[in-house]
Amino acid sequence: FESGGGSSACAGGAPGGCAAGRLTLDLDSVTFEASCAEEAAVARGGGGGGSVVASEAPPPFLVAEVEVMVHKGVGAEASAAALMDDFLAAHGLSGAQKAYSKLLEYLLLYRPAHLEALSAAGVVPRAKLDKLRAASASRSLSTGGAAGSTW
Repeated sequence: FESGGGSSACAGGAPGGCAAGRLTLDLDSVTFEASCAEEAAVARGGGGGGSVVASEAPPPFLVAEVEVMVHKGVGAEASAAALMDDFLAAHGLSGAQKAYSKLLEYLLLYRPAHLEALSAAGVVPRAKLDKLRAASASRSLSTGGAAGSTW
């Protein structure tokens, strides 16, 4: 599938009403179209350290998005943060890298000059761009050169 839905759970498993809010897990697998990649990205094997080969299907970008929606109220944000921390710990994801935009991942891998121009124009802060590049290079090393997964 190109991108997919998720499931939800409440603190304590209470259906219908959640004191802390509803936790939603959305799992996405996104396959990017490499045919529009900048020539320089293809020539050097990917702008962000990933593998971009025009003749090969690129690996999917995988992301798990976990969010908790809460009503305004005293302690609601702290309760939601605790719910999320408990969920992440229960699934071995404590300390996992925070996800970022699928669009930024595409630009990082396939349109690095465009992303650089957005940074120069102040749309994407330089510090964020540097962080994205470092994360992409780290994923690339851990996955043997393929565009990795963000959880």
